[in-house]
Amino acid sequence: MADKIIIFSGKQYSGKDTAAKIMLDGMPDFRRCAIGDIIKITYGKEHGITYEEIEKNKPLYRQGLIDLGNWGRAQSPDYWLQKILEQDGNIIVTDVRVPHEYEVFKNAGAITIRVETERGPAGAGHFSFLPVCQHKYLYGRNTCGFSPLSGVFRPHSPTNRREL
Repeated sequence: MADKIIIFSGKQYSGKDTAAKIMLDGMPDFRRCAIGDIIKITYGKEHGITYEEIEKNKPLYRQGLIDLGNWGRAQSPDYWLQKILEQDGNIIVTDVRVPHEYEVFKNAGAITIRVETERGPAGAGHFSFLPVCQHKYLYGRNTCGFSPLSGVFRPHSPTNRREL
């Protein structure tokens, strides 16, 4: 069972993975585990291949991954979410996209972070981290009692954004 869980939510291309990478750099006791990753890990175990092999040759395994993902969701809408929650250690989930997934992780005690993006000049992406604890925007302040967030986020202001 996962010890601590942090989830990232946000629109497509909002910078969820980038934000998680920045956070992971400062939190080495956490590891990334996206919903798609757990399907790839399971597929690899069933077919005797590594995650790295699947990533390297995604087109070869795409249909099998889709079939496995659909099979799991046919067992239970939460099948893959529960598989993530069963992982050992501290995890960061980078691809929470729909309210149902958010609720499952939140009910499991996850700290949630919403990544919002603004499009700047010439399409440059700017993002700010918006940690959410109990539906309260914290704008980078760690008030949810989770010490690894200290030092990772700085108070939210227009002059304190990380540019991509």
